[in-house]
Amino acid sequence: MIQAAENYVLTAIEKKHQDIVNGLFIDTTWEPEEHVTLEGIVISPPARVKSDYHRTITGNVKEGDKIFFSYSIVFDKALQPKEDTPVYKNMVLYEGEEYWKVEMGEIFCVISGGAYKMVTSNVLIEPIDEESGTVIGMPNIKLSCNMRDVVCFEPKFVQKYKILGKEHYILPSRRIIAKQWT
Repeated sequence: MIQAAENYVLTAIEKKHQDIVNGLFIDTTWEPEEHVTLEGIVISPPARVKSDYHRTITGNVKEGDKIFFSYSIVFDKALQPKEDTPVYKNMVLYEGEEYWKVEMGEIFCVISGGAYKMVTSNVLIEPIDEESGTVIGMPNIKLSCNMRDVVCFEPKFVQKYKILGKEHYILPSRRIIAKQWT
């Protein structure tokens, strides 16, 4: 089997675009970034992991883990010939199979036993409104908030993603402004 390099995970995905939503066929050529696959199964974890200048890696992955990652993994193309099949930047062909290389910093979370385990220093939030939400995924670092806390933040720092069919917010932990006291 192929071994992933430092800071990269080799992942298998079901298909490049999610073209059926609630039983309806979606034209994925219209705003394709909204329909790319965001989840995969780890085929080969990285040989080594280290943080880079932009992201702190706080977790890890293992073979068989279900992960959720940035839309850019599938969306980025190295080449888009006119009227021809695109060449995907992160796709790797090995023994006739397609795999996707996912940088550790682009993985949002691992789902294990119904729990979200964050891989970077981001938090996963179930939104209440545009400026607050409930923390449902925490990085493996000391923070002043805990799981299930309601926190406030500036919307401009939020990344919005659908994970398991529901909208979630991904936010750098340093961007949490306050938490609700109970």
